Amino acid sequence: MLLFDPRGEGDSEGDPNPLSWGGERDLAAAVTFLQSRPDVDDDRIGGLGLSVGGEGAGIRSVREHMVDTGLNKWAELPFMVAITASAAVFTNHTPPPSLERLIGEISPRPILLIYATNGQGGEHLNPRYLAAAGESASIWEITDDRHMGGLGTCPAEYEQRVVGFFDEHL
Repeated sequence: MLLFDPRGEGDSEGDPNPLSWGGERDLAAAVTFLQSRPDVDDDRIGGLGLSVGGEGAGIRSVREHMVDTGLNKWAELPFMVAITASAAVFTNHTPPPSLERLIGEISPRPILLIYATNGQGGEHLNPRYLAAAGESASIWEITDDRHMGGLGTCPAEYEQRVVGFFDEHL
């Protein structure tokens, strides 16, 4: 097992990005590190991410915002444009591709999407991400809970589902 802090988080150096732009480099480095170890089977590497690292994936830029069908889409557009532009300037990164596009690239590897219905923004898009991921994906909607709240409010079920997923696929 490897626990790591992405760049700018925890004890890691660098500038944090609360939208996780560029985070794939940190994840790729972690996987490369695991693959280099003789005690790790390359076919049994899995990951669990929380918030922008995984659970509760939602809106990271204006790209995801524009696929939203909610009533506030157009009213919130100037705010999302400002957030996206600010993140691009302060992180020196362009906005990442949409999660809906990226998740299709993971297939046919198994994916378990977990999200709370009362998240921080965009978690309701997870069913769209499920559809884009294809048959190798499954989803768990934690109703009446907040962003990443499932681990605290239903720890036994959370453990059962996550460990069960890894046991089945790894």
